[in-house]
Amino acid sequence: MGKSKIDFIVDLLENENISSSQKEKLFALTAIEIKSFSETELKILKEIEIIKEKIGLSDKLPEKPKNPSKPNFLPEYKNPRSTASFLLEYNQNIFLKSTTHNIDSNLLAAINEQLKVKEYDFKLHQSAIQNAYVELKNKHFTIKGLVGKIDGYIWGKVPWSEEEIAMSWSSNELEEWCAANPKQCPNPEIDDLNHKPFNFQKIKLKNGLSIKNFNELVLYFKKQLTIRSDNSILDLCKKWNFQFKEVVSFNLESVPTNIEFFTDVEKLAQVYVKTIRMCINSSLGIKPEIKLNLQERKNISGETEIVFSIHHINSKFQRSKESLTRYGTDFTGIISNQLNGLCNWELVADFDKDVYGSIYLWPKSDNFSPSEKLEGVKFNLIFYR
Repeated sequence: MGKSKIDFIVDLLENENISSSQKEKLFALTAIEIKSFSETELKILKEIEIIKEKIGLSDKLPEKPKNPSKPNFLPEYKNPRSTASFLLEYNQNIFLKSTTHNIDSNLLAAINEQLKVKEYDFKLHQSAIQNAYVELKNKHFTIKGLVGKIDGYIWGKVPWSEEEIAMSWSSNELEEWCAANPKQCPNPEIDDLNHKPFNFQKIKLKNGLSIKNFNELVLYFKKQLTIRSDNSILDLCKKWNFQFKEVVSFNLESVPTNIEFFTDVEKLAQVYVKTIRMCINSSLGIKPEIKLNLQERKNISGETEIVFSIHHINSKFQRSKESLTRYGTDFTGIISNQLNGLCNWELVADFDKDVYGSIYLWPKSDNFSPSEKLEGVKFNLIFYR
């Protein structure tokens, strides 16, 4: 069968040796040629459009899909290992360490050695703190809220922490005190260095306590970043649980005080409170029984993980593992606003009739790992060193 006129014209226009301007002239001639066998102007235009579509020069916009997929509201995954590395290096750097510890004679000697001075100089120390922090911040990704908190503490341009504290390492009051007290650091170990810290107007905290000098400010900031025996998960949970004492039964017997790691403690508190509220909301009027646990474990790569478990014992997970392809507002909100970059998130439950296992909620995974029989629903918050 011979080629149609349209096929002939298409072959001609697909010739790579013909320029775009020459093709436009050919379109004009094509209209005249098509007119000889077309009955109406509409058919002429239609035939020209067919030609353009065949060679990819149509002016038509692509059709929108009939059933566009819903947008994914989950953020890009941020690895909590980076946050852990950032905080570890923060506490190992000589200058940055002096913002989380009161300065004793050994730390003072190390600072002076690094600054290449014989006697303490606050302005040099302050500048070294700022430079070290900028260098570290550029090296590691970490949580936006955590960076904002440390920025406020070091630079003083905005209040920091949920307490909205304005006092910082760049406060005018501090600089005036240091100018009036040369060779004295503002946060000394008093018994070792034999001088008092910088005192300021009392800062009242929401829990009724207060901060009245730079030593207390430094130690308060340290507890924003560190889980350790004097700021343990056990002690923190007792504080966080107070608001739920009438509606939840807690078991804290499996929470030790000797496991240490770095994290954003305020963000952890927010995740914890929201998780407890999810447990309450799913209980349908029954008082939740929640067992807490903190332990270290090795993952399949041999890496140490710190696992903080919130185990809602008298509950049943109401969704199948297949339904977790999309999350509701509770899971999405916690991931986006608190958990991403802070820790990973694992769910352990009975997903059907005696189908026990675990799934990572964040980073989101479809992999299901069978587990031993478990009563209730367990959320594991997984941290790294």
